[in-house]
Parts: sequence; C-alpha cells; structure tokens
Amino acid sequence: MNYNGDKIYKNVFAGGTSGIMSLISIYPSEYVKILIQNNPKSNIKSVVLETVKKNGISGLYRGMMPLMICSIPRSAIKYSVYEYSTYIINNSIFKNKKNDRLVNFIGGCISGLCSGVLVSTPFDNIKNNSIKLQNISSDKPGVLNSVNVLYRKNGLRSFYKGCVTTSVKEGITYGTRFLIYKELYDKDFLKDFPEYGKSFVAGAGCGMLGVIINNPLDVLQTKLQLNHNTTVLKELKNIDNLKYYYKGLGIRIIRTIPGLGISFTVYEYLCKKII
Repeated sequence: MNYNGDKIYKNVFAGGTSGIMSLISIYPSEYVKILIQNNPKSNIKSVVLETVKKNGISGLYRGMMPLMICSIPRSAIKYSVYEYSTYIINNSIFKNKKNDRLVNFIGGCISGLCSGVLVSTPFDNIKNNSIKLQNISSDKPGVLNSVNVLYRKNGLRSFYKGCVTTSVKEGITYGTRFLIYKELYDKDFLKDFPEYGKSFVAGAGCGMLGVIINNPLDVLQTKLQLNHNTTVLKELKNIDNLKYYYKGLGIRIIRTIPGLGISFTVYEYLCKKII
C-alpha cells in the first residue's frame, strides 16, 4: 500500500471492487450475526436452521441489497481516504520523521470516521431494518419498504440512528486494522509467502483482532438501530455481564477472516494492475 498522491482513482476503483468481492463471501454470517445480537437467546445453529427452513438458502442473503449498494462507496472511501490521509500526514505533519505506526493508525481512524458518517450509518439502518421486517414484523421486507418504514418512524433522523457509535466503531476498527495489517505484512514469518498470500494472511489477522476490540460497540450499534427508542440504552446500562457485549463475536470472527483477507488481497492486486 504505497500511495504517492497522484493516482487516487486507483484507490477508489480497487477499493470499491474489493468491497463487493468481500461482501459476497461473508454476507450470510453478517445476517446471522445481526439476528443473534438482537436476540441473545438464539445461537448460530438455531438461526441458520430456522432461516433455511422458512426461506431456503436464499434467506441467508435477505437484506444484502443495501449492503451491496453501499459496499462500493464504503470500501472505496475506506481505502482512498486512508491512502490520502497517510500521504498528507507523512508529507506535512510528520515530514522528515518516521512514525509509521502512528500514521497508519491515524489514517485508518480518519478513514473509518468518514465511512461511518457518509455511508455506513444510513445503509446499516436500512439493512438492519430490512432484516427485522423479514423476521419479526408483518411488513413486507425489502430495501424500498425498509426506507419507507424508517422514514415514517422518525424522518431522516431514523437513517442516522446510532451514528456516533457507528462512526466511533469504524474509526477505531479501521485504525486498528490498517495498523495491524502493516505490522503483520512486514513480519518475518510471512517473508516466504507469495505476495498476495501475505495480503490475505495479514488482512485476515487484522480483521480478527479488530473485531475482538470493537465487538461491544457493534452490539450497541445493532441494538440502537433495530430498536428506535431510548429504552435500549437503559437496558444495556443495567447489564453487568461482559459476555453479553461479546454476543455475536464468534460469527464476526468467522466472517471477518475470509472477508478482510479477500478485501486486502483484491485491493492490493488491483492497485498494482491498474496503470
């Protein structure tokens, strides 16, 4: 990942494409994760079996359209903002100084905050509500109906429910991911790996460690977006069991390992192939 400031179109295109490829590989686990977090009494097996019984295998891809639509700009922003931020920081604030770890973390945080505010929050609300309509409501599922239901509830504010937690979560997540990715990529134990094999392993590793750090924020974000009222905050405040805030961690790790491995590999490959 070496951005020299003059070909940002490479980062935008490669980032957007990597987002689509990653999403296709991991969405069923994202679907299961959301249902588990909203109903802590459920588990992976029960959610999968009930969904397949009710809607077939395709049911595990319900609610994917909002993410498919947003995966291009979200991933494009993720990589291009990171690359540009680190370029600016290295050539202004830390000019003539070597502080790669701090720069990688700050660049990732900026990338995550931008992604959270501009793309992730509204589209995650639409996606989560679409899944909720399918499973616990008599309303028809679907992107357009989800948008309509959200707007009827609280206007445009409905689309930005959980914006602070989403943006903070993505800021911390992206900062951690880019920092760990670079650290792992340069480790000696990967020196004999093929070039894109290193990208996959480093991407998978940074994704796994990142979700362990941010899972409590992910639980809070999901609960806020699926329950459009303030009582959820009181409910979470009264929960003193740390295990509750790590509900869904297993399924997030399972999906993040291939998801981030594919994402970084596709991104690195396309950046090197695009003129």
